[in-house]
Amino acid sequence: MNPSTGCNRSAVYNYRRETWTFYDLPNVVAAATGAVTIGQTYTSVGSVTFDNIGGSYIGDEDEGEKHSLFCSRSDLVQGLTKSRILGIDLITGGRLVRPLEPEALKPALIERVSIDLDEMTSPLRSFKSFLGFYPQVSTRGSTVSTVQFQFGAAPYAGVEPVWDTLHSFDPAVNHKIDVRVAGRYLAYRLIHTGITDFDFSGFDMRMTQRGQR
Repeated sequence: MNPSTGCNRSAVYNYRRETWTFYDLPNVVAAATGAVTIGQTYTSVGSVTFDNIGGSYIGDEDEGEKHSLFCSRSDLVQGLTKSRILGIDLITGGRLVRPLEPEALKPALIERVSIDLDEMTSPLRSFKSFLGFYPQVSTRGSTVSTVQFQFGAAPYAGVEPVWDTLHSFDPAVNHKIDVRVAGRYLAYRLIHTGITDFDFSGFDMRMTQRGQR
């Protein structure tokens, strides 16, 4: 959906890994980096006097860690009922001491297309049959979440793959997914939903070469 007043997508480049990632944004109209402090204010201190308060300047200094902060404007079309200041952080084990905002969460999608396997000496003209997928994926946190995979294949480079049905995968009890797709260029998707973080570090695959022309 297109936002009514702000940005709903961002392209982020990781200098260390040299990779691009695309994030969903909750109708963002401004962004900055800054510290989110949880210290007392003059109002919260109330009637405390100099005689019964203690501490040091170093103990009352501001938090030094910086976070990415966003101004999110309300947009009922996107399901955002209020305007908020939001920070980006991990759901499990995050550093921001603030409650999670479910309205700002979206399913995660990882997609890889045009897998040609030529580095495994499989000619580009050959048809490959995708038979099995062994992912290294895990979820963090006690909240129930869903991990699904989808596999596809295409006859030509740059053509949208024909995708098969979604396969549910539970990292606690599953170790492989049986697959039946074939083509010159293979593809896969990972879709994660739920209020948890997840890790996807790699995979093994089982395939056969069916023919060449």
